[in-house]
Amino acid sequence: WTATLIDENLLNDGSPPTTWSDAATELGASESRVWQLPGTESQNFTWGYTVDPPLAGLLDRPLVTRDWLPLGSPAMMDHLFAADDRWQNGTADPQMVAPIARLLGADTIWLSRDAASSRFHTATPDSVAAVLDDAPGLRVTTDNEAVTLYSVEQFPGVVRSAATEVLLSGSGDGVVDAASAGLLTGDEAIRYTADLDATALREAAARRAPLIV
Repeated sequence: WTATLIDENLLNDGSPPTTWSDAATELGASESRVWQLPGTESQNFTWGYTVDPPLAGLLDRPLVTRDWLPLGSPAMMDHLFAADDRWQNGTADPQMVAPIARLLGADTIWLSRDAASSRFHTATPDSVAAVLDDAPGLRVTTDNEAVTLYSVEQFPGVVRSAATEVLLSGSGDGVVDAASAGLLTGDEAIRYTADLDATALREAAARRAPLIV
C-alpha cells in the first residue's frame, strides 16, 4: 500500500495547449456537432492523460466522440462505434467519412494530432489524417501541430427533413458499408427493416424505397 488515493498515472497537468483553445474559439457556438478523431475511451495526449474528453469543456457546441458510456441514442451510438471501429482496425475508407459525419449531425471533424495512441494501441493521428485528406466532401479550415479541422461540405443540418428514404437490413456496420460503397450521401432518412412491420414494409416498397441488405 502506497498510502495514496490517486493513481500516479492520473497526476499530470492535463491542460490542453492554446492551439486547442484557439481552434475551439474559431468554431464558435452552434447546434451542429463536432466529431473528434481518433476515438478512444480513455483520452491520452502527448501533454497529459485526461481520461475524460477535455474538448467537451472547450467547445460551445455538442461533441461526438467515442467514450466509455453511450452519449446518444442507440442508433447514433451504433453508427458512431461502427465508424470508429474502422479507424481502429485500419479499414476506414475515404468515401464513408462525409456521409457518416452528416448522419451524425457533425459539420466539423476535429483531428487531435497530439493524441498519444501508443498507450492503448488506438488509431494513430497520421493514419486517420491519411484517410481524411483523401475523403471527398471535406475541406481543411485549420491545420497546426496539435489540431486539424475539416469542414463537412453540403451539411444538411442536425434537424432536417429528408426527401429520400432508404431501407436497410443491418446495423451501424451496414450503414458504414453502404456509405463506403457510395450508396449513401448522409441526408437520407434511413429506416431499419427490423423496426418495420409487414404493413410498413409493403408501404415502403410501394413508394419504391431503395433496399440495402
